[in-house]
Amino acid sequence: MSEVDRVRTQLALSVIAGLLILVITVLGYQDVVDVTDADRALLAICLSTSYILGISMALRPNWRSRFSRARQAQGGSLADDGPLPGPPRKGHHPDCDGFAGHTLTWGSRTRCAGCTGLAMGAVAAILLSAAYALEPPAVLWTYGPGLVIAGIALVALDMFAANAGGLDPRAGLGLNALMMIGFALVCVGLLESTGEVTWGLVGVIVSALWMDSRIQVSRLNHAAICVACEGECVAYSL
Repeated sequence: MSEVDRVRTQLALSVIAGLLILVITVLGYQDVVDVTDADRALLAICLSTSYILGISMALRPNWRSRFSRARQAQGGSLADDGPLPGPPRKGHHPDCDGFAGHTLTWGSRTRCAGCTGLAMGAVAAILLSAAYALEPPAVLWTYGPGLVIAGIALVALDMFAANAGGLDPRAGLGLNALMMIGFALVCVGLLESTGEVTWGLVGVIVSALWMDSRIQVSRLNHAAICVACEGECVAYSL
């Protein structure tokens, strides 16, 4: 299976997962649910943990490579990928014209627009998760299906824009941030719709699938930029 086909397959699985979540929300919906404070706290903790992991990967995307090298030094089997190919990196991207639209310059620092959006959205989602656990009676959380639909819409919007490509970096930042908030809305909506914390945790797992699919689409877009480039360096390849 080619890399393109693999990404398409993963996107198809992501769509199927979204449809299944909608079905679960509709079939499992209850007008009155008995969600305990412990259930809300458990979901908030799981969401926050996944977001903290996401923030670490957004700010330092190569920390797993360092872990791999450490494992190899200790006799592990994970390979050392060595230096990244292509031009020097700036804001997580090759410092060349082809990737100029993928970064933002704030003062003297160049940041990856997509990763910055993910980190900002993750921080906002952690705060929302904490608010949900501490103030569950708030009107914001009372209609689970609405939260699920809104969350899936935010995820779908970012996925569609990523597949279309050519986004302004500020728009990409905003859409990535909204996608992270969408994950939290889906998970909370599942719990509030069904009254079962298990379905909320399933939402966390599905969110991880969606996040990985979004990353794979970005990698495919990066490879497409290198294919279209006339330069001899190849930072990304299929």
